[in-house]
Amino acid sequence: MVLMTMVEETDLLFIINHIRPHSIVLFKLSKLGIYGIHRVSRGHLTYFKLKSEQLSEESRDQLADQIFYNPFLESLENISLEQFTEKFKDARVRHIWLYRHGHKLPEVIFADLKELKTFLRSHR
Repeated sequence: MVLMTMVEETDLLFIINHIRPHSIVLFKLSKLGIYGIHRVSRGHLTYFKLKSEQLSEESRDQLADQIFYNPFLESLENISLEQFTEKFKDARVRHIWLYRHGHKLPEVIFADLKELKTFLRSHR
């Protein structure tokens, strides 16, 4: 059984504001695919939709590495903040992955948004 949670806009904005530079958050949304946020630097964020609907663990890790070096991959559809938040309005989150470039633990997996928010609060 996969736990799925609804996304509140305030939760999403909290996450966007608390992601550290050189980090990527991937969200697997039920029936909508995979969406992500890439914080390149303090003031530079990109939002995207992955064109592929499925990713294996290995391909997810490779994708994160590729995004860190080239955020304009053909496999990504860059979208605006408004388009990004709109997709979450009626969506349920199935999986969340946080990737941090050059960190001891490059991938952290979360069961829900509450867990991700707690992690971001404690790792400022």
